[in-house]
Amino acid sequence: MNVVVADRQPAFERMDDPFGEPVRSRSGKIRYEDCKTETDVIDQCGDAEVLVVFKAPITSRVARELTDTRLIVRVG
Repeated sequence: MNVVVADRQPAFERMDDPFGEPVRSRSGKIRYEDCKTETDVIDQCGDAEVLVVFKAPITSRVARELTDTRLIVRVG
């Protein structure tokens, strides 16, 4: 499982990695990006099977372009 968190939040600096341990314990990989635009999401998260977003824009274009993505989770 390849998880990408599209927009790292300042709160992450004050806490342990909230997503990393659960993902890694299932032999997955996790990566954090700093996406602000739909182009950022497409360019930086194109290999995500699971995409976690807070404020990053998820448009119809993003959904179309992320062909490997099976789940998009908006949190926060």
